[in-house]
Amino acid sequence: MNDSDLVSGEDTLIKRIIRLCQNGERRLKIEGHCPALSGAELAGFIRGGVDADHTQQTPESVLEKTDMGMFLELQAKSLTSDVVETVVSHGLYENVALVTDDTMPDHLAKGHLNQILKLAVEQGMPAEKAIYCATLTPARRMGLHDRGMIAPGKLADFVVLDDLVSFCPSAAYKNANQHIKSPDAPKAVFPDHFYQSVKCRLALASDFKLNRCEIREGTATVNVMEIQDFGTRVRHVKREIPVRNRCICWQEAGLCLAMVFERYGKTGDVSYGLVEHALTSPGAVATTWSHDSHNLLVLGNSVEDMVLAQNRVVHMQGGYVTARGGKITASAALPVGGILSDGSLLKLSEELAEVRGEIEAMGYVNSNVIMSISTLTLLVSPELKISDMGLFDVKTKQRVPLVEKYES
Repeated sequence: MNDSDLVSGEDTLIKRIIRLCQNGERRLKIEGHCPALSGAELAGFIRGGVDADHTQQTPESVLEKTDMGMFLELQAKSLTSDVVETVVSHGLYENVALVTDDTMPDHLAKGHLNQILKLAVEQGMPAEKAIYCATLTPARRMGLHDRGMIAPGKLADFVVLDDLVSFCPSAAYKNANQHIKSPDAPKAVFPDHFYQSVKCRLALASDFKLNRCEIREGTATVNVMEIQDFGTRVRHVKREIPVRNRCICWQEAGLCLAMVFERYGKTGDVSYGLVEHALTSPGAVATTWSHDSHNLLVLGNSVEDMVLAQNRVVHMQGGYVTARGGKITASAALPVGGILSDGSLLKLSEELAEVRGEIEAMGYVNSNVIMSISTLTLLVSPELKISDMGLFDVKTKQRVPLVEKYES
C-alpha cells in the first residue's frame, strides 16, 4: 500500500520487507493496493516487487496493468459491465481472479464468493469462465498447484451448484468428505485482554467544538473530505465557512465533523476533520472498525448524538453505533479487539443491517455506507483521509491542516 516508499530511491522499510519475502526458499507473492497509479509510477510499483492489485478497476486500468504483467483480483465494486466486457473481449481470464473483499456480515449471510460469480455472469462473463477465474486462476496465482480443478491427484475440495444462474451451493466437500454444518459449533475463546482494547476517554460535548480559531469573526478556508456515491475514494475539496467567537461554524455550513480518538492508551490524541455529502439529517455514527488503525472514529452533525455514540462504543469495547434524536438507534458489538464479534453470524448480520439502515436513513449515500465510513481513516485510499495524527494527503503522505487560512 505504501507506493511512495516502494518507488523511493532510498532503502525503505517496505523494500526491506519485500526482499525478505522474496529471497527465501519460497518466493512469496506480494499482493498490492494501487488504485491511482499509472504510467511510470505504476511501472516502478511493479518493478519494486508488487505484481498484483485488488483495488477498484476501470477498463483503462485493467488494460494498462495487465499489459505491464500485473495480476488483478476483481472484487464486487470492480465488476461493472464495462470492466467485465474488457476482460471478456481481450480474453484476460489468465490475468484476473474473482475475489471477495470486505464482505459485510449482513451481506455475508446471503452469500460469499458465489455472489461474486453471480454478479460477474450478470455483467456479461460466461459462466464457465467466471468459475475458472474463481478457482484455477487464483490457485495458480498463489502457487496452490494441488487444487483449483477437479482432476486426478488434486484435492477434492468442491461445491455442487443447483444451477449456473443463482450459483447457490447444494453441497460442499472438503477432501472428498461432505461438509455438514454442526448446530453446536464451539464458541471461539480469546484471551481476556482482547476484550479490553478500547482505552480512550469518554467524549464530552466540548470536544466537538472547533473553538480555537486565530480570528474572532470572519471566514476560514478548510480542507474537506467529500464523500462519493460509489467506493471508498473521497475528494479533497476546500470550503469557506463562517467563524464566530473564534469558533468554526461547521454545522451551519452543512458539514459533518469527523473525530478520531486514539484508543490504545498510548498517546490519547484526538484529531479533527470535516466531511461533505455525509449525514444530511441530525445524527451520528461511531465505530472502532476503522481501517487500518481501528482507532475510534466518530462522524456526525449533532453534538449530542456524537457524544452518545462515542460513549456507547467505549462502553461496548468496540463496535458500530448510530444515534439520533438523543437516543442510540442501532449497534453492532465487536468486543474482540474492537474489530471482531464472538457471537453468531446471523446475530451480527441482523445488528449490522440495522446500523446500515440507520446510516442510510440519516441521508448517507454510498454503494456501501459501512465501508465508506470505515475507510475515512484509510490513509492509502485517495485523496484526503484522517488518522489520530490529523488529516493527510494520501498521494504525498503529507499532513494537511484542517484550516488552510483565515480571513477577518
